[in-house]
Amino acid sequence: MMPFLFTLAIVCLMLAASAAFHRGETRSAGLRTMLASLENERALVARKADELGTGVAAQQATALRLDEEAGRLRLEADELDAALQRLVAQPRDRIFLADRTPGRARRLWEAVVMHDANARSPAPGFARSWSAGRRYLLTANNEKDARTRADIRFPATGGFRVIGLKPTTL
Repeated sequence: MMPFLFTLAIVCLMLAASAAFHRGETRSAGLRTMLASLENERALVARKADELGTGVAAQQATALRLDEEAGRLRLEADELDAALQRLVAQPRDRIFLADRTPGRARRLWEAVVMHDANARSPAPGFARSWSAGRRYLLTANNEKDARTRADIRFPATGGFRVIGLKPTTL
């Protein structure tokens, strides 16, 4: 009976070992699957990190380029501001339009009109600053008509004097 029990014990041990081996093999397959999944995830994370590194480098290059562009634009704005200040400081060369209705005249004339501060008649307040003269545009067909229109618009009795008259091509 002893050999039977001994055989039975060996068979039971073999069945237990087989079951344990089967469980181990099943768990091993699950572990291998999990290991493969972890490797895939690690590769994905590595790719994303590389993409982020490339993206960061590209963003840094873009930021550097934009900083350089901003510096160039600041210099250009400073130059434009200086040019504007120079233009503001220069005396203005204004031309005033004396005729409101051009009529049938086909030509523009430029009349330089000044006001004599020592004139006998009182001058309007705005005319006192005309010592160097002001330029006006008139419309007329010829020089005679232009002079007549200028003399009517700026009468000598008011202290005005037309000191120059020439055709213009404005």
